[in-house]
This record gives sequence, structure tokens and C-alpha cells, in this order.
Amino acid sequence: MPSLTLTHTVAPVIGVKRESEAPLINPKRRAEVPDIIEIDNFPDVADGARVQSVAHTSHLEDGARVRSVAQNHRGVNPEAATQYFDRDIEKELAQLDNHIIKWEVARSIFSYPVEDQRKVLASDLPSDPRDVNLTTIVPGCGVDYDYDMQMSTVIDQIKHEMKSEENPTDESPIQRLIRSGDVRFAIDLSLSETGWRSKMTNARLATSNELLRTYGSDCWIQFHLSEAMLFQIQWSGRRIGVGNEMWQFFHRPLRFCHRVYRSALVKDECVWFFTSPMNCPRPMYTTDMIQKQLPLELNPTMKISKFNSRLQLGLSTTTPSIKFNLNQIRRVPDIYTSSLRISKELMSDIATKLGLSYVPSAISGAHKVTEANYVGQKYSWALFDPVGLPGQILLQVWSNDHISNGLIKFFKFQFSIPVYVPSSRRWKDVQCDIVVPRMRIEIRKGKPTDEVMMTDGAAAIGWGAALGIKKALGLSYLPAAYQARILKSKGLWYLSRDLDKDGFWIEIRDSQWKGDVRCKPGDAITFNICNFSTRAKAGHVNRQSIPVIVSRNVPVSVFTDRQREAFKAVLDELTSTNPVHLSQALEVHGHLLNLKAKRLTTTTNSFVRKEVDEVGVTWEKYSNRPCNAMEEIVELLKSGFTARNNRVVDRLNVAGKQICEKMMNFKVEISSSATIYAIPDPTGTLKEGEVFLRLSRFRDPKTSVPVNILKGDCVVARSPCVLPTDARKVKAVTNQRLACYEDVLVCSIQGKKSLLDYLSGGDYDGDVVIVIWDDAFTKNFVNADDKHLLPTEKYNNFFSDTVALAASGRGSGLPTMKVQDFINLKHEHGTFDREFRRAQLVSLFQPVAFGRYSRMYKV
Repeated sequence: MPSLTLTHTVAPVIGVKRESEAPLINPKRRAEVPDIIEIDNFPDVADGARVQSVAHTSHLEDGARVRSVAQNHRGVNPEAATQYFDRDIEKELAQLDNHIIKWEVARSIFSYPVEDQRKVLASDLPSDPRDVNLTTIVPGCGVDYDYDMQMSTVIDQIKHEMKSEENPTDESPIQRLIRSGDVRFAIDLSLSETGWRSKMTNARLATSNELLRTYGSDCWIQFHLSEAMLFQIQWSGRRIGVGNEMWQFFHRPLRFCHRVYRSALVKDECVWFFTSPMNCPRPMYTTDMIQKQLPLELNPTMKISKFNSRLQLGLSTTTPSIKFNLNQIRRVPDIYTSSLRISKELMSDIATKLGLSYVPSAISGAHKVTEANYVGQKYSWALFDPVGLPGQILLQVWSNDHISNGLIKFFKFQFSIPVYVPSSRRWKDVQCDIVVPRMRIEIRKGKPTDEVMMTDGAAAIGWGAALGIKKALGLSYLPAAYQARILKSKGLWYLSRDLDKDGFWIEIRDSQWKGDVRCKPGDAITFNICNFSTRAKAGHVNRQSIPVIVSRNVPVSVFTDRQREAFKAVLDELTSTNPVHLSQALEVHGHLLNLKAKRLTTTTNSFVRKEVDEVGVTWEKYSNRPCNAMEEIVELLKSGFTARNNRVVDRLNVAGKQICEKMMNFKVEISSSATIYAIPDPTGTLKEGEVFLRLSRFRDPKTSVPVNILKGDCVVARSPCVLPTDARKVKAVTNQRLACYEDVLVCSIQGKKSLLDYLSGGDYDGDVVIVIWDDAFTKNFVNADDKHLLPTEKYNNFFSDTVALAASGRGSGLPTMKVQDFINLKHEHGTFDREFRRAQLVSLFQPVAFGRYSRMYKV
């Protein structure tokens, strides 16, 4: 359909420097304290405020109109609003039955004259978008109208389910679908010859996220920036050209169907606009939504850049599964290189004294001397049952001056753990003192100088909960690990080491807990699944990791021989004179089946009215005609042409060149390898340098021999792979206590560093690694010394310097501020809403962070 180019003349908004204004950035100010330009809030309809249209209206080349509306205030800069339709059109659209029909009708009449828009809305429009046929009202209108066939199927499915409900409601199937958050309303933004343009896309079924499910699909509009648009605004910044226009556009509210949407969150190349739900007793503003998701007063020390990223967790594409009550959520500390062991007997006593209904797997604590008013360094104690402590030992401690005093018969320890407190509706630390006889304490020496986290991003989940997830997702097997979001926590959850099928609980480690939240005592907390472990498949190494592996004494011939074999196999198949074999080779190496399936899926999921498409141009892309040289050859061969036909030979040369060029990317497949998630050892039994890998249904692609439990040396790598230490040789061992973990790599938590810490500074929150057990790789592989590792302080300095450079450049000092600074703005100036929006949007105008790890070693 025709697209719309936005070329407004608008009132100044915060963060946009106009010629008549004072400079936005004071060069002498501190980066953390932004200059504030006062603007007035645009009123919601619920405020009852008077809204006036600006006389200027853009008459665009495609006949569309976009109005800029604002409220006039004496002595204050007004905040403009984007409005796609006239006020009377907006009123008529708002009266339609549901948000999908509102959106689809608006999209269809978007580029038509106002007279035709009024004519369409004056007719008797259906409530179901599948029944819309605007050509009977305005000839030519809606010729390219299409809707999502998947959404149509879901509507019918919901309708069938509602008929069988015992307590039917007045809610329609479409309204229930909107409330579920499974519908996406989006507007595409792209560059044009005269500036930029926006295009309303059709309402479509899409994998939802937590925020869509919480507030409903109609409360969100997603603005998607094209790659060219994103590059342009990052290059030009927010002060000139298209970047300045986009900066102003995103600061303005959007009026649609008598509802006011404001930019709320930024994630990747998308800006999400939010409006209040229709059924709220009072209007909910963006700040209310933010406060509900991540209360400011509970996270005052968090940097605003980190605060924004925590809010974005709600936009992660997830699938809802089971629900936990607050008593089933267990917060536990992480395990470090300095962590110690504790017996189940003592841990049970601590749990009883703290009033816990369960025995935690780990707890924080410190040695306490009341007489000397001394509390020692805080450590975490882990419970590894049944592999616990010898004899009558209750816990281990590190030696120090107080512990080494041989005259003391008893030692007091102060233990603490976060628990949910109903009165404050949040998690708080509770603590207790425990006295332990000296004779039941094991004093250890040689405490590590560096505290390195060994369980970063990973925790356990009960088997009962995992079985519930399996049922909710309709899986035929029980995954060993789940990458997920819960509350404001993210990471990877693995099956607990006990096999209690009734254990319905979940642990959340401190490294997974990204922000404090409030929950009512009766709240049901959804476990939102991002991904889960699947059957292991063979992996590959790319041109980035090949030099690293070669530098570890692996012969170059290991890769050249495999690449030569791959080229020979492909060329032998492409030079075959057998039409059947040649067609099969092209379909495999050209991935033709995947390409056709993608096109056919698009055809199946779209609907175009044949009766209004006389020429058939709309259906041309769905005709299944050959779209490239390889598809053309296959069709010719199937039609009876031989492989010696001149046309076939000519197109075969083109196809062969394309396939070989793709293979020149040096993506070398390794048959004796697997790409899987990595988790820390839940039992603490693996020694330093050991791993455990059990494959469920893996067969060696060459020998077809089943591979079950891996034994012997193997090489583990992770992308990005740039340092000699980013590939590591470890030893795979058998371990009966870990037999329940299939298709995940279990890594030792002993030693000076975790395995993933070696691999380009990774962690266990969902990182995927490749495990290679091919003798050609493992026989000569030599691990790099730790001297090749970049010091931690240089890591931190590099990334902090990068953030500071970005904040002092085209952006502002806002990302370096803390939440407390915004709380002060809210109390003192009342400018929190606008300044927070500015802090969100400034990230969109900064160069992307991808590749910084690789570039770090080139500066």
C-alpha cells in the first residue's frame, strides 16, 4: 500500500536544540547532571483537557494527511502530538467494535482522501477483519488488503473453546485474543527520497512478551526502524537531518482512536509506545507502568542505563508456562571460588531458625565475634548433599586470626538469606546467629586471592516444576535446562540434583536477580520461557575461531582437508549427469526447500482478495515460480531437460559459483561435535578441568555410531573467539550423579576460574558452546597460559570508557545517571517523565555495541 512521508513543523521538545533556544548541553556541567528544558505534558483524553489542531497540515504526495496537535499554554513550550487522521475520523474509528478492526480499517484507508475515509466509516463495518471488503464502498480501496491467516485460525480456535466454557462471558474471541497479547500492532519507519516515511503493517499474530500479556496488545504500538534508517540516525545523531526529525517524532505522543500513546521503551531497532488499558479505574501513564514493573524507590543506586535494560526484559520474546506462588521462589547466593561447604544437618538447623519451609542449597554468612564487635568477611556456603563433609564436620571456614585462636571452643556465625516479607511485599534479608563447636569445624587454608563467580546466571528448578513446563509447552521429552525470565530475573535454570518429582519450586541466584520488585502475597508469578535445551546437533567452526584453534597447535591441514573434502563432495554432485541426483544436490546445497517453505508459509499466512486483484500482481510473489538460478535448474530438470542442455549448463555455472562463494566463508562443519548449553556442576563433584556430557540421541554423522556419555579429551569454544584462551581443552568424565543432565555441558565449579570465564568472558545465563571430541583437534591441542587473558580491570575500563565516550558524544549524560537522580527530578522539578523518555531514546542514536569484545583487542 502507499506509504506516508512525515514532514512536520513541530514545537520544540526536550533534548532538541532549535536555533532560537539556548544550547542543550553546557560544556562546563558534569555529565551526570543534565540541563532541563521545561515542556508541558500532552493531556490524555481522560484529563478532559482541550486539544486544538495546528493550522499547518502536511499534504503529502500520496494524498495522506498527518496533523500535529498541541495544547496551548502561556509561557510554556507546547508538546506536539502526531495524529494520522482528522478528529471526526478518529471518533468514528474509536467506535468500532475491537482494536483489530480499528487498526485494519485505519490501515486500509490510511492513504485515501478524507471524503473516502468518511464514506467508509459511515458504512456498516463488521467486527471481524476477515469480513472487511472496502471495495464495495469505495472502488479500489483495500485492493492490497490482507490479513494474517494464522490469526484467523486462532480466532476460530478461541471461538470453539469459548463455546465449551461452563461460564460464558460477553467477551468476543477477538477481544480475548487482543487481551492475551498475541497480536502485534506495528508501524514501519524507513528512509525515502524526501526524508522518511511510515507505514502501518497488518495486525499479525506474533510470539508475545510479558508486557503485551500484562496490558493487552491494544496498549502497545511497535515502531520498527529499517536497517538503513537506524544506520542513518546513528551516523547523523539526534541534532541534524533525519536524526533530529526522528528524535522529535519519538518525543511526541501519538493519537490513535481517541487514545494517546507515548514512547515508553526502546529495544534493539524498535521503539514501543504505550497507552493506558481501557479497563483501568484511573488512567495509567508510562511512569505508572514503569513503577509497576521496576519500582524506582527499590532500586535507587542502579544506573539508569542498567535500569533501562532491566525494563527491556519485559519485551523479550517469551512463552508463558507454569506459575509459582511466592513461597515457591527461593533466593540463594552464588557460588564463588572462595565459597565453602556446609552440612545438611547445620543447614536444616539454620532453615528452622530462619523460619524457612525448605532447606536452601546455599546461604551467605560470616564469622561473628560479639565481644569484639567483629563480623568477618562474608562468604557463601553451599550444600552438596549427599556429597557433603567428612565425619562430624558441620562446615568449613577459611583460616584467619580469630579462627586460628586455639583457646576458643565455640564459634558464632551470622547467616542471612533473602525471603519474601508479605508486610512490605518484597524480598528482604533475614538473619540468624548459630554457634558451632570448634571440633566440628574444618579450617581451610589457602583462600583464593580473587573471588570469581562460578555459577553466574544459572540456578536449579524442581522436577515437579520442570514436568509442569513440559506439559505446558507440549514437549515429548524433559529438557535439562530452560532459558527464561521470571519477575525481573533472567538466566538459565537446570533440573535440581534431587529427583523429587513433586518438587515444585525454583531458585533465583543473586546474579540472576536484576532488580527489586514488589509483589502482593497472593500473586502468581509466571515462568516465561525464552528457549530450552534440545537434542544436540553437530556444530561448526567459522573463520573467526579457526585461527585461535590453529594457534593452539592444531594443524592447519585439519581444516583444509575438511574444506577440500566438502568442496569435492559438492562439485561431484553438481557435475552429475543424472537429473535426479543433480536436482537433489541443488535442493540440499542451495537450501531450496527452506526458501520455498518460507515463501509458502507467507502465502498461507496472508490473504489477498482475488476478486479485487484482476491483474494478479499481488499474487505474483506467491506463484511458486523459480526465484533464482538453482530453482530454475530444478524446474528445467523436472520438466525433462537434460543436464547437457545449454540453458541448464549456463544456469548451473551460476549456481555452482554461488554455492562455492558461500562455502568460501570457511564455515567448517565438524561431525564429532555438539552445540549445546553450558551449566555449572550442581553436585560439586567435578574436579577442575573436568566436564560431563551425556547426549540423548546423537549419532556420529560419519560412522552412525550412537554417542552417549562422552569420555576423554575434548575442546570447548564459544563465540566470539578471538583470544588464545577462548578455546579450551578439558576432560570429559563419567559421573553417575550427573546422569540426569542430557544435552547440556556440565562444567566444574572448582578451580580459579569457571570454564566459561575463559571463553571470552562468558557466563551460564544461556551461553551456547561447541564441544569437539574429534581426535584431530584434541590430540595436539595445548591450552593457552593465563597470561594471554586480559586483566579484569582492563575489561572493566574498556567497557566503562566506551559508555563514557558514548555519553559524552551525540547522546547525553543521562545514561550515566542513577535512578536516585531521576527520583530527585520527580520530586523537585516534575520532569521525570520527559527526562526518563529522553534517557530511553538516546540509546537509539548511539552506535551499536556489537563487536566490542573483538575490537577490544585491536585498540
